[in-house]
Amino acid sequence: MLNISLTTGTHAELQQAAKAVVALVTTDTTEPTPTDRDAWVSDHELRSKLERPIGVSVNHWDWVLSVCERALKVPPLLSDRSSTRALVVLMTLNAARRLPNPDAAYVTRLIEEAQGLIDLLELSPRRTRLESLLDYHIGIWARVRGDYQLSITHQVRSAKLASIAGDKVGAAIAQLCEQTEHISLSLMESTPCNLAPLVASAESLVALCRDSSEPVQQYWAHVNAPIHVLLAHIWTRTPLLQERQGFWLGLMTELVEKTPESVDDVVPTITAVEAGILMLNDQSTGARNLAEKVVESPKKDDQALMTAHWVLACVLSSTGNLAEAAGHLQTIIADGHNMHQLRALAKRELAK
Repeated sequence: MLNISLTTGTHAELQQAAKAVVALVTTDTTEPTPTDRDAWVSDHELRSKLERPIGVSVNHWDWVLSVCERALKVPPLLSDRSSTRALVVLMTLNAARRLPNPDAAYVTRLIEEAQGLIDLLELSPRRTRLESLLDYHIGIWARVRGDYQLSITHQVRSAKLASIAGDKVGAAIAQLCEQTEHISLSLMESTPCNLAPLVASAESLVALCRDSSEPVQQYWAHVNAPIHVLLAHIWTRTPLLQERQGFWLGLMTELVEKTPESVDDVVPTITAVEAGILMLNDQSTGARNLAEKVVESPKKDDQALMTAHWVLACVLSSTGNLAEAAGHLQTIIADGHNMHQLRALAKRELAK
C-alpha cells in the first residue's frame, strides 16, 4: 500500500513520497482483471492516494507532479520501459495537464512518451488499461485546446477499451466525457444541442459510483456528473423540472455535508451552478447575487468565472440592461481562455 501524505510540499516530504511510489510500482506484480480494474494495485493506489485525497490543497497538483517527476528519475524507473514506467508517466501527465497554466509542450511530450511506452508492450490487461487511460487524458487535453471533435474520438476509444477490460466505471466516465464534448461541439458550431444522451450517461455513472467508498468515484458521482449536466442546461438556457434540479443539486449537497473538505476546490463552480439554476427559474436577484459572489471569489477557476459571467449576462439581458450584459459577454470572449464553447456562444449573443 502507498503510505504517503502531501500536506506541506517540502523537499523531504516530496522525496519520501517519490521513493514510496517507486517502491510500490517496481515490486507490484498484480494486474487488472475483467471484473476489477483495481486489482492492479499500483494503479488503484496512485489514483486513490494521489488523484483526489481528502483535504486536497490548492498546491496539490504541483506536488503530485513533483512526486511523479522525482519518481521517474529514480534508477529503477529511469531506464524502465515496462507498464510500470508507463503508469507513472500517465500520473505525471494527469498532474501536468491540471495545473492552472499547463505547459503545452511538456504535456505533449508526456503524451508521446506514454504512447511510446505502451506501443512496446505485449497485449495484456495492463496494456489495455493504460491505453484506455491515455485516450482519456488525450481527450481531456483536446478539450482544453478546444478540439472537441478530437476529444470525442479519444473518449469513445477510452470507453471501448475500458469496456473490453471489464472496467465499467472507466467506461462510464469516458462516456460522460464524450457526451459533454458533444454539447461543447454543438455550442462551438451553433448546432442543436441534444442534452438527453448527456443526462443518461451521467445517470448511469451516478448509479455505478454513488455508494462507492473510493474518493475518486464519489467525486465523479457527487460532483462531476451533476456539474456536467447542470452546466449544459445553464449554457443552453434549458430549464429543468424541479424534481431533476433537486436530484442533481442534492448529489452535490450529500458530499458537501459528508466531507466538505473534499469539494473545497470546486465551491465556486457549485455556486456558479446554483446561480445558473436560479437564472433558469427566473429568480434574477438570487442568481445575480450568487454569480457576483463567484466573480469575487479568490478560488474561482475559468469554468466557474465564465459561467458566472454568462449567468450575469443572461439575467441583465432579461431585465433590459443590454449594455451591462454585453460587458459580461465581452469579458467571456476576452478572458475565457480554455472555455472555447462559451466564448463562441458569447460572440453569437453579441452579434444579435
